[in-house]
Amino acid sequence: MVLTKIEEIPNSYTAFTSSALATFALADLFFLIGDVMQRVTLMKYAVCFILFFFGMQMLMIDFICIPAIASCAVTVLIMLVTAAISWYYTPEQPSVQIEEGQSQQADTTGNVCVNA
Repeated sequence: MVLTKIEEIPNSYTAFTSSALATFALADLFFLIGDVMQRVTLMKYAVCFILFFFGMQMLMIDFICIPAIASCAVTVLIMLVTAAISWYYTPEQPSVQIEEGQSQQADTTGNVCVNA
């Protein structure tokens, strides 16, 4: 990736700093995506559809030319629609019955823990 940037971008400072920034941000984005996947239950389908869209765009480059702004708009639209559907569609949590002498706690994810 860096060699391609060095060949394509005439300013070597820009090529190096963009790669360095991407490297530093990669770990944080990994955990951010994991958190988003937990909160938005249908986001995995959005990621699947976006990857399919970009794959078809690369395969059909000789026949159809989609502008970059349209690709970004499709990506944002897919993510927003999926987030809205996930917000309205929430699967029901299984109910937990508590016997006498047990206490009930909720952890940070909203799951209920029963302690004796």
